[in-house]
Amino acid sequence: MLPRTSNALDDYADLLVWQRRTYVAADQMPEEPTKVSPVPDRIRLDRKVTAIGCSLSDPAATGGRRIAPGPWPDGTATALASGTAVYAVGGIDSACVLASERETEVVAYVAVDIDGDWSPLC
Repeated sequence: MLPRTSNALDDYADLLVWQRRTYVAADQMPEEPTKVSPVPDRIRLDRKVTAIGCSLSDPAATGGRRIAPGPWPDGTATALASGTAVYAVGGIDSACVLASERETEVVAYVAVDIDGDWSPLC
C-alpha cells in the first residue's frame, strides 16, 4: 500500500496517435485479429515522422489528470515519453505501421480500428 494513493493500477495499452489514427504496439495486438498485421520480423527504421508531444504515462504532462478522455490529438502516447521520435518503417506504408525505439528495442505500432475489435486497418 502506498500512502496518499488510491492503490489503483493504471492500465493502458501501449499506443500512440498520429494523423488521427491510433497505433497499438504490435505485441499487444489481439491474438487472432480479423486481418493479418503487416509487421515484419526485422524492423528497419526509416524517416522520422513525428515526436511524442504528450505522454499520458507522465502525470505532469496531463496536468495531474489520470483519465484523459479522447479523441486524443496527434502526438499523444500512453507509454512513450514526451519527445520520443516515431519513425516510418522501411517498406511499409506509415498509415499502417510506425515504430519507435524504447530502451534497447525497436517497437512496431500497428494502426488499428480502435472503436471496433482492434483489428489492423491495413
